[in-house]
Amino acid sequence: MSATDRSRGARGLLPAALAGLVLTDVAGGLLDVAAGRSRLADAWGSRATLCAPWPMIAFQAVLTGVATRSTAVPGRVAAGLLALGCGVSVASGFFDGQLARRDLSATEIGFQVFLLGATGVLGGLATAVAATK
Repeated sequence: MSATDRSRGARGLLPAALAGLVLTDVAGGLLDVAAGRSRLADAWGSRATLCAPWPMIAFQAVLTGVATRSTAVPGRVAAGLLALGCGVSVASGFFDGQLARRDLSATEIGFQVFLLGATGVLGGLATAVAATK
C-alpha cells in the first residue's frame, strides 16, 4: 500500500473519528452534569472533567473539515494542526489536574482514559494525512 493510499484511507476515516470523539465529549459533559459537578451552561468549559472544552471541539471539527475536503497543501496543513491540537489535548489531560481526580469514580476515570484514546485516534489519523507528500 502506497503512502498516498494510506493517506486517502486515513482522510476517509477522519470524519468518523471526529464523530466518535464529539459523541464522547457530549456524553462526558452530560455525565458531568448528572454527577452534579457542572451545570449544562458550563459543562464544556475550561473546568470540564469528562470532556474537552467547546473551543477545542470546535477547533477539531473545523480542521477535520478542511483536512477531509482538501487533498492539497491546505488539507495537509489542517491535518498537521489537528494532529498538534489532539496531542496538546491528550497532554493536557495528564497535566490539567482533572485526570483521576479523587472525586471521580473508577468508571468516570475509565471514561476519561477512553476520551484520551479517542482523541489520540483522531490525532493519529491526522498525522497520517499530514505526513503524505
